[in-house]
Amino acid sequence: MTIGIGRKFGRRMVLATDTMIIDNNTGRADSIPGRLKAIILSPYVSIAYAGHADPAIFTIRRAHQSLLETGNVREAAKILIEASSRTDVDVEFILAFHEDGRPFMHKVTAQGISDDLENCFIGDAHVVRDVLQVEPSQRGQGSPDIGILVEESRFANAFHALFTDRGVQVSGSVGGVPIILNASPYGHHYQGHALSMAWDTIDFAVGITPAQHRAQRAGETAWKYNVIDGILRGVAVMGVALPQAGVGFVYSPLHNDDAEIIQVPVPDGPAFIDSTSLLEAVSARVNALREADGYGVVDLEAPWEQDDAD
Repeated sequence: MTIGIGRKFGRRMVLATDTMIIDNNTGRADSIPGRLKAIILSPYVSIAYAGHADPAIFTIRRAHQSLLETGNVREAAKILIEASSRTDVDVEFILAFHEDGRPFMHKVTAQGISDDLENCFIGDAHVVRDVLQVEPSQRGQGSPDIGILVEESRFANAFHALFTDRGVQVSGSVGGVPIILNASPYGHHYQGHALSMAWDTIDFAVGITPAQHRAQRAGETAWKYNVIDGILRGVAVMGVALPQAGVGFVYSPLHNDDAEIIQVPVPDGPAFIDSTSLLEAVSARVNALREADGYGVVDLEAPWEQDDAD
């Protein structure tokens, strides 16, 4: 499954998701990098998904292509509705967009598309409940001059706290890195942040890194990560860097199913990895992809029979 929460705060909206996917054939969880599940389609249109990852990504790419061709978000929504109504796949979406500065948010499920909502969720309802329970206890800091309410900050902190407290696997179907997509009337973008979690040993796509082996021997279980949001709004590219492990990942889901791996040389012995080099490498790749031309979508065969990721 996954977790996806959509909230309105004045003229702004927030989409909060995890990155973990489950291989339905093996039951193996891929928490980091997993996949990016909150995806920006244009400066003012974004989608979050839950369910089978391959059909969801294919559907979102089709919706993106429709948006490029027609400029009509309602035509793109029809593609989401069609996919959610299928009986051979399990996918749900949150569609968040701005029109003339006004925020709209709809939930798309097998039952169809909802009316405009103030709050909605997809995925694991138990984890959503946990976030909402700790939200009132979180500190918040707003910026009224740019429309950021204290309540928005408090919600984002509550979502982050879930991962900080429980680690890389929040539940059997939720985990990885907390992703916050800020949907502003001035453009949709990802929220960069840095946190430290008690993750113990993480099995990355590149395997256990030499730095992790040293950390295991030293008894280190806290791992820091940075979410890197880039310099442009309205583009579905972002990165995650884990300096202690010497590895980073760059997500560009409208073009690539899986995250691109960025590694820096790992020093021998007890020397520390140059975290600045890793952060700069991931940032440079994120910004290069964001500034590249040609964000069209290749016409791919529908992966309805490839339900290998949840």
